[in-house]
Amino acid sequence: HLFLAWDITEGEASPEPDEVFRYKRIALSELIADIHGGRVDDALTQLLVLTAVSKAMAGLLPEGPASLILQAARGR
Repeated sequence: HLFLAWDITEGEASPEPDEVFRYKRIALSELIADIHGGRVDDALTQLLVLTAVSKAMAGLLPEGPASLILQAARGR
């Protein structure tokens, strides 16, 4: 499953015994550049980023998150 969320706060994870989380916190603009540069080969990550940018461009996200996503997509 992939989720696009906003207005959330970081908390302590409590995964199920068979769940494994791997994460790396980076700027969205860096992630987009890495995808364009072929350094991200995970299709689900690519899909989530493409979906977020597409929804922001189409006006389907709240203004705050959409603005941040579009700035990142423009490399700012």
